[in-house]
Order: sequence, then structure tokens, then C-alpha cells
Amino acid sequence: MRRLAINRLVNNFILPLVTVLLSLALACVALGAWQPQPRMLENQLDAHGNSFSGLYDPAANVFVGSARVVFTTAAVFEGGIEENRFNGQGVIKGEALDDEGVSHVWRFEGNFVNGRLEGRGSYIDHLGTYEGEFVNSLPNGQGVYVSNSGWRYEGEFLAGLMTGRGTLYLADDVSSSGQFEDGLQISTN
Repeated sequence: MRRLAINRLVNNFILPLVTVLLSLALACVALGAWQPQPRMLENQLDAHGNSFSGLYDPAANVFVGSARVVFTTAAVFEGGIEENRFNGQGVIKGEALDDEGVSHVWRFEGNFVNGRLEGRGSYIDHLGTYEGEFVNSLPNGQGVYVSNSGWRYEGEFLAGLMTGRGTLYLADDVSSSGQFEDGLQISTN
């Protein structure tokens, strides 16, 4: 008698309920209503050996919000990331070897758009510091470059070079204003 009651319960209630729930779950997945939730990843390696930490959305296969990326070259990015590209405020820093094999630290800081530094930002390396406008990760527009050897340039840049109107200040307080092209002064005021 008890076994008959259990069989009726299973056949009349549990099996139809499980069937309905499975059908709903499959419909949700098929319609895209159910998606895996974003989750935090720590030091997740990609196929190239780069390490990612941040909020990962498995449904879109992208990192979202802020992230920390440690590249195999030892460069580190910390900041905004969108669709697996640097987007928003961030800092990327690392080291590079010069021709003599000496290691030097470098650092970009500012607003990144699709992986490139755009707008106001700064760049520092062993030769000096640049603060100003960037386009495509290069100084472009108004900016100031201060050389570690003592001279300074304030003015226009184009594709990373002093190009346009500007003033060059030498270490001994001598200055020269005029037109610059491809990093060289071609005329004075």
C-alpha cells in the first residue's frame, strides 16, 4: 500500500513537475534568459601566459569594470577594462632594456580608449616626463616635456614629436620660442 502511494506521488506529481522545470530551464537557456553570472578571477592565465585579475563575464567572455593585467613582459596594467580592452582611467607600467642592456622603468597614466592612451595623460621614463594630450598613445596636442638632463619644452606635439609652436627652455635659463618640426626648431619669434 505504501509503495503504491509513493508510485502515485512520483507519477502524478514529481515527474510532471520535473518535466515542467526542465522544460522551463531549457527554454530559458534557449532564449538567453539565463546567463552565467560574472565572477571574480584572480591571476587567471591566458594562452600567452598573461595573468588577469578582475570581474569576468563568462557569457560574453570578457572582463568588465576594473582589472589588473600582468603581462609576460612584466608590464602591469591596472584600471578600466571593457570588452577585453583598456578603457577608462588606468596606469600601465613596466621596464625596458636600452641598447647597453640597462633596465629602465616607464609608466603611462591617463584615459584609455580601445587600448590606447587618449586625451590628457602622462608618460615617464628614464629620459624624462611628458604631461599633456595624447592621441593613439603618442604625445599629440599641447604638452610639456621635461628632460632628465635639464631642458624643458612647452608647446605643440604631433605624433610624439615637438611639432608646431613652442618654447624650449635650456638648463641655464636660456629660452627660445618659435616653430618646431619633427623635434627640431626651424624658426624663432
